[in-house]
Amino acid sequence: MKSLKNIIYFILISRVFYCLFAIFVYSKFSQLGDTSGYLEGAYLYRNDFTSTAYLMSLIGSTLGNFGSALLSILISTFSIVFLYLKLEPYLSSNGRRFFLFITITPSFGMWTSVYSKECILLLFFSLAVGLLIDLCERKKISLIRLVIVFAIVTFMKPHYSISLYLTLLVIYLDRSGVEGLYLLVLTIICSALACFFAWYLSDTVYEYTQLLSNSYFVNGASTRENDFWLEQYDFFLYAPVGIVKSFIGPTLFEAVNRIMFMPYFLEGLFIFTSLVVFSYKSVFYKNKLNVFHLAIFLSFTLVLIFSHYPVGIMNPGSSIRYRSGFVFPMICFILFIASNKYRCIAGRKD
Repeated sequence: MKSLKNIIYFILISRVFYCLFAIFVYSKFSQLGDTSGYLEGAYLYRNDFTSTAYLMSLIGSTLGNFGSALLSILISTFSIVFLYLKLEPYLSSNGRRFFLFITITPSFGMWTSVYSKECILLLFFSLAVGLLIDLCERKKISLIRLVIVFAIVTFMKPHYSISLYLTLLVIYLDRSGVEGLYLLVLTIICSALACFFAWYLSDTVYEYTQLLSNSYFVNGASTRENDFWLEQYDFFLYAPVGIVKSFIGPTLFEAVNRIMFMPYFLEGLFIFTSLVVFSYKSVFYKNKLNVFHLAIFLSFTLVLIFSHYPVGIMNPGSSIRYRSGFVFPMICFILFIASNKYRCIAGRKD
């Protein structure tokens, strides 16, 4: 219990530090996303409850600067502690250190400690991952809670929510007895159909990419020149490079030329490397393929980072901000799946 209290204090203090750092230091060099607009009620003119910007402005302008900062700190702290309690039985001492280290990485620490969509997304994505962990542990969950949490994530970031629904389907199939070769074949068929469907909609995808490159981030100081989506199929052909580039955020060259990006480049590189290592560890255990974990990798990890690709590739600053809303719960779920203790408790044959 004493250890848990120390961890809570550590997380809370780190949230307060990052909140103060963002407000009094970072904001002097770069804009804090839409935070100031939310606090000033800049989007209240929309008067539309289906607009996330309107709702953020409504809450932010009502609570004021101090109230919004306090709310963000509490939400961020709760989300991290919630996932820690879910993972704690499966974490080794090194795993616990890794968990705590991720919580104090620069972009995640800052963007989830100020009043932002990323902070709110962190809360509900963490709750969603908690439900997925419970399902993997074969625990009973509340269907109403599942529907509400998934619906809110869908409302906020529909492209990120796809990974949750696909992973839910994989877990349901596994719990229904579809495993081994049958699950592998079904996973391959679904993946192939998804690729074919995406390729079939290449015209629509191309129009979307041109809309992104011509209408968004055009005034951003770090916006990249669109020299990667020029032809109809470039979105798919550039994807292997674009997925990695958009997830990490700034490249080494961009970080060298704009030194403020260096901590975020190192953070992105570290997180991406950790993602690859733990994903490999989960899929291949003692040199044997775990089909269920492979299906989880395809439906959760790969879909999530692919969903981030179109919104993260254009601007490295926006990439690290958008990423911060889901990256911590994502790493936690992968860490859970890769845990040896989880394998033993689940009783799966690897």
